[in-house]
Amino acid sequence: LVAELDHHIGRLLDWLEAYLAERPAVRLEVQVSDRVADLYQQPIDLAVRYGQPEDSRFIALPLAPDNRRVLVASPGYLAAHGAPASLTELQQHACLCYRLADAVHDRWRFDLPGAPQVKVRSARISDDGDVVRLWALRGLGIAYKSYLDVSRELASGELVQLLPELPGEPAPVHLLLIHRQRLNPALRELAQAMARFCQQL
Repeated sequence: LVAELDHHIGRLLDWLEAYLAERPAVRLEVQVSDRVADLYQQPIDLAVRYGQPEDSRFIALPLAPDNRRVLVASPGYLAAHGAPASLTELQQHACLCYRLADAVHDRWRFDLPGAPQVKVRSARISDDGDVVRLWALRGLGIAYKSYLDVSRELASGELVQLLPELPGEPAPVHLLLIHRQRLNPALRELAQAMARFCQQL
């Protein structure tokens, strides 16, 4: 089984290890990159990605259709710098941004009438979503992360959600395949188990 994971979905790696431990006959190869693989040209059985599939030919199985981005910071950062009371105040804070290929995601969008977006000040930029999460944990700024990525830290209090009344940008997660013929019983079982895991988070 060859799988491509979106660079943000580090939570799945620990879960996959536990899942595969019960299935010793399955060999897994995982490809993680900030470049989106061409599923038609590369020998990849499935991909797990954020966002709506851009290619309508894909078979897209929803894993976390209601997932959204959330603004988060550590208690230490908030003690030192305070919390923004509005999107306008967010521009005054150090923000931790993600780079995908050549584009820095420093225009943070929110699911509000008029589709507002805020151009933030990039204190630090990384092409690794987990680095952005670690920076937030270390109190280096505010991050705009998928809820799935930070659910454990929010539950433990290591991170605090900011402006929770504002609905964040939708970030649905899908499992993608290029041919229905590849959706064999093993992959269907994997997709269902992944969906249950995401819902638990």
